[in-house]
Amino acid sequence: MSKEVIAKIVGWEFVREPEEVLVSGVEAEVCIEIARRQQFGLAKYGTTVDANPLSLMQWVQHAKEEAMDLAVYLTKIERMLRKLEDDGK
Repeated sequence: MSKEVIAKIVGWEFVREPEEVLVSGVEAEVCIEIARRQQFGLAKYGTTVDANPLSLMQWVQHAKEEAMDLAVYLTKIERMLRKLEDDGK
């Protein structure tokens, strides 16, 4: 999927770059999801990550909190998979 198509999906204006980079499959899905998250964040917080004036320590804290959330989600998924495996035995 081209960046032009991704831009159209998420409602952005596309400016063609010198080299057209094509993505497909999982990569395209991730690109679209990132673009949607950026739009969501902009609407929710009124700024982009790049323009956000947080201090370095504040960015570290945000990253730690995101990593802890990820650990919680992965643990939940792991438990669900173990239950599925146990139920299948």
